[in-house]
Amino acid sequence: KPEGTVVMFVHGQSIANNRNQMIKSAIEYNCTHVFFMDDDVITRPDIIFQLLRHDKDVVCALQLSRNHPHRPYLFESKLENGMFAWKTLHQEDKGLVKIKAAGFGAVLIKTDVFKKLEEPYLRYGQIIKDQLGEDLDFFGRIEELGYEAYCDFDCTVGHIATVAIWPSKVKGTWYVTYDSNGPTTVNFIHTEQKMEELTNVS
Repeated sequence: KPEGTVVMFVHGQSIANNRNQMIKSAIEYNCTHVFFMDDDVITRPDIIFQLLRHDKDVVCALQLSRNHPHRPYLFESKLENGMFAWKTLHQEDKGLVKIKAAGFGAVLIKTDVFKKLEEPYLRYGQIIKDQLGEDLDFFGRIEELGYEAYCDFDCTVGHIATVAIWPSKVKGTWYVTYDSNGPTTVNFIHTEQKMEELTNVS
């Protein structure tokens, strides 16, 4: 981490309140940036330096959702009904890309952005149909202030998930099946290796 970094761990029932405590401390300590990293995210050691190099007001790493179909926590446009449209990953996606909104799993934000926002800086419970959270509300509000957000597609993070590993027999052949209890509530990956082949690997 950069010299002079202040590290905070906040736990509580209100995600927005936890983040707001960190933001207030960052402002009190005259920090230039706030880096949020959720406790279910795995990052590379140099992630903060990688995001700092872009010198953007808001820049995040590429993170996928835990459940099938594992969409990126990125949104590329805002629809007329107020909801955000998910971004689809394409082969040409690389480097720094402008986005409309993102999750807060691994995001770097300049402290000056929060100074322009009314308190509370982050608000939980801003419901637009099935999209709820302090992150999307934040991106909608900073857009009104003229800020732009980016994602570094070369900076990826891992999202810790819990899955059930099932033995499944399909047409007489054993397969390993991973069940994430995603939105479809069905198994989403069948390996091409037979179970007996896997058990014989040393």
